[in-house]
Amino acid sequence: YHLLQDPHSRDVDRFAKQTVLRAAEQIKKVASQLGLTRVAGSTPNDDVGQKLLLRAYPDRLARRRRSGEPSAKMIGGKGIRLAPFSSVERAEFFVAIDSMEAPPNAPGPKNEVMISVASQVDRVWIEDAFREFITENTETLFDPETKQVLDQTARYLRDLPLNQPHVKRAHPDQAHAILVKACEDHWDVWFAPREDLHAIESRLRFIGAAGARTVFLEEACFGETKLDSVLAKDLGEIYLRHLSLETQRLLRLEAPDRLEVPSGSNIKVHYPEGGRPPFIEVRIQELFGWMKSPLLNGQPLQFHLLGPNYRPMQVTSDLASFWQNGYPEVRKELRARYPKHSWPEDPLTAKPEAKGRRRS
Repeated sequence: YHLLQDPHSRDVDRFAKQTVLRAAEQIKKVASQLGLTRVAGSTPNDDVGQKLLLRAYPDRLARRRRSGEPSAKMIGGKGIRLAPFSSVERAEFFVAIDSMEAPPNAPGPKNEVMISVASQVDRVWIEDAFREFITENTETLFDPETKQVLDQTARYLRDLPLNQPHVKRAHPDQAHAILVKACEDHWDVWFAPREDLHAIESRLRFIGAAGARTVFLEEACFGETKLDSVLAKDLGEIYLRHLSLETQRLLRLEAPDRLEVPSGSNIKVHYPEGGRPPFIEVRIQELFGWMKSPLLNGQPLQFHLLGPNYRPMQVTSDLASFWQNGYPEVRKELRARYPKHSWPEDPLTAKPEAKGRRRS
């Protein structure tokens, strides 16, 4: 600019010179109106240009996600990333002036725009330039790291936080709907693997009945702000309680959780997916005297018959056929290996044994 003003400068195109000088005068005029002109004694490397860029492109203001990292969030929520060659190395805030296509092997999420030209910004400049648009807001949200609902209070320029939020645990009344939604969204991770809930939903699927996840979660999350507090409850009992009375009755009669066998033991019933029949895993000695396989929802119960070592020997849904055809071979094979266990010739009249060894 100063070179162009030199009247002795002859090697500059006259029309280009006039254009640049007019633009410079306009910039000076705008800067003066905004109170951004340099004071006497300031150097050409001051921050007037950076402040002007902030005023010119407020919609491109961005804040780093974490100190020292290139990833940032821009006003409006767009994810961006500073190019590796960017000179904006440490600034928390900057204006994203120009972008470029990220190289195929560039680190970070692929949906982040690579910023090739940026200008660092001081937070004080933002406060001064947009004071009337800055608000203090409290946002209640589920924190995926601590797995609890928190209140986060911060100063915002639109949706961009200008300071580190002040965090505290949310009130249970405000947390309830947010915690229920988080549990619904992560059901497969947090709830489906639990044995009590998995067993109930398997039984419901077997009888073709619908569950009650939403109302179950609404009660389970009541008064809580943390996931751990929800998971510590007797969730199976809560889930069952929210089923209709007719569904509860069908579960008891047609899809019981456990089944009493002749020995008096209550054995867990498994309900596999894919249309496979329900089954129990039980030692042969516990079934002596049981002639007919019971029906569950019209299907014969399948028996995974175990030896004294609790390893499977045979699978059958027809006990009568097993006693007549399969048992003699099993008895012949295992009687010598396990002489302390009962191996009667007639299992239909023998006394069933719940213990591993013969009763005295």
